[in-house]
Amino acid sequence: MSRLSIRMKILVVFMSLFTVALGALFYWFYQSATQRTTENLQQSLILSASTAAKLVDADEVMLVSDSEGEDTEAEYEHLAGQLRLVKEANPKVANIYIMVPSPDTEDELLFVVDVEADIEIVGEPYATGGQSELLDAFNGPVASSTLQEDEYGVWLSGFAPIKDSQGQSVAIVGVDMPAQDVIRTQNQIKAASIVAFLAAYAGVFLAAGYLWWVLRHFR
Repeated sequence: MSRLSIRMKILVVFMSLFTVALGALFYWFYQSATQRTTENLQQSLILSASTAAKLVDADEVMLVSDSEGEDTEAEYEHLAGQLRLVKEANPKVANIYIMVPSPDTEDELLFVVDVEADIEIVGEPYATGGQSELLDAFNGPVASSTLQEDEYGVWLSGFAPIKDSQGQSVAIVGVDMPAQDVIRTQNQIKAASIVAFLAAYAGVFLAAGYLWWVLRHFR
């Protein structure tokens, strides 16, 4: 009984140590993989926003903005068409739009173009709601650090400045990815991590069984 008890203790210690080690390893793997994937999505959105910002003409953007859409339907459609090219090139993108600063308050931007809307969107206000990335985008390309919720939904977004001929940022391009796409990607990573953990744990269980057999036949 004494020898059996010692064997059992060794087996329990062995399984406990490996369970803790595997749990820690796969938790780190899941967190690291999720972070890497999110960063890749953010970089993809930044690239799409930057590409769109380079395609559009700042003067044309300001013309539509200053006229509030009046008699600039052709220019609006031209800008929207250029944004659609970027949207079609990145199937993860749900919407692309252009906004300019509001003359009334720093906490508000004004829509100039939205590929999902018609010219009536021009001049419609958008409250930044504490999204510092929206204002930071006038200084350079940036992505939202977390999922952001607004009246239109929940998104992961990328932004880039539109600069005039003097290099001044006069507007920004915003690119949105639906939260469900981000969550779906994260869930896929989670599922893969669980499968890998179970496979590894099964290997540990077999190793423990072999160790039990060795201890049982050890003389």
